[in-house]
Order: sequence, then C-alpha cells, then structure tokens
Amino acid sequence: MSDDPNNIVYLNVGGVRYSTFLGTLRRHPESILAGLFRHPISLPRDSRDPNSAFFLDRNGAVFGVILDYLRSGTLIVPRDPAQYSAVRREVAYFGLPVSSQLPSIQPTLWEAAPKRYKHARIVVDDIEKIIEWEEGPFPQDLYTKTVEEIVKFFGSRGYCIASEYASRGTHGLTSVWMSKEEIFPGADVPLEVVDRLPDGAAPNSVRAFLGH
Repeated sequence: MSDDPNNIVYLNVGGVRYSTFLGTLRRHPESILAGLFRHPISLPRDSRDPNSAFFLDRNGAVFGVILDYLRSGTLIVPRDPAQYSAVRREVAYFGLPVSSQLPSIQPTLWEAAPKRYKHARIVVDDIEKIIEWEEGPFPQDLYTKTVEEIVKFFGSRGYCIASEYASRGTHGLTSVWMSKEEIFPGADVPLEVVDRLPDGAAPNSVRAFLGH
C-alpha cells in the first residue's frame, strides 16, 4: 500500500469489519494507532480476506466509537458504566490524546440516565368510570369498554399493572393502577468529550450534546 492518506484501508477489528482513509487512522501522529499505520504497515493480514484487511485483535464494537472520534474530533461518552470502561480502555490502548480527559472512575453525571415512571389509574364503580392518564387525551369510547379492555389499551402503550383492588363483588368498586418506566426527560442526552471546542475555546472540555 502506498503512503497516500486518501487510500482506503480495510480493517478487521476483533471480527468486526471497518473501512476508512489511511489519513483518518493517522489523525493523531503521536498516537500508538497512527504508529501502527506508518509506512510500511506491519500489521498482519488475513490471506483469506478478499479485501486483504489489516487485523487488529481488539474490541471491534468499541473501535467504531474510536473511528467516529478520529473523523470528528469528538468522542461520544457512553453513559453505561461497563461501556464507558471499555471505551476508556481502548482509547488508552491506542494512545489517543482524548484519553487524558477520561477519568478512571466514571463521574456520576456521566452514568446511565435515571428512570421515571408514568402512571394510569382506572376506577370503576356502580355509577361511572374514572380514567386518569398523564399522556394527554385518549379515545372517548374507552369509557364504554370493560376494565379488561381498558387495561389492554394501556398495556399496548407500555403500561403494566402495578396494583389492583376490587370490592363489593362484581358490581362494586374496581381500582387498577398501571405504570410505565421511561428515561427521565433530558437525562438521556449523550455526552461528548472534544479535543478542541469551536471559536478558539480551550481544549480539554466536556459538554452536553443535544444530538442535532
């Protein structure tokens, strides 16, 4: 392979296939990763591979995150602690500069987004039905349905029965509470660690990213 940074390089990283420009892999010249792809490239190839991919015996799933970082200059910080540890380990292994910004213990604010619960309440007595729901209007004919049909309506929207109470026989009071777990609004915003912020801002900064 020539030393042209625009050459396409095919990779097999732990069994996961990637392709990118040679220049992308050399984005940070002092990194270990760039060193692996200096000319001549000494990494092994699989002779059975039709694309003659270079082989790296590393975490294939995480390498996709690293490639995205090399292309954009921004590392997506996973909130899941196990994924965070895996990304931090691979970033350090390849000697990438963003490694210095990833603490060994994941900050609490970077951890998995907290959950919250939404609720629905169904009360049926001899006179009327009371249906309460946090998510706005629902079909008015729901009031003509049986309790089982109402429960099925909410169940199809992710709600599960949390508690159920019945008294005074089949024509008495029936109360059903249902709940749905979801990510707390705004808490699922991914985080990015950037090498350099726009407009001349200082590097080594962490910021929230809204994904648009």
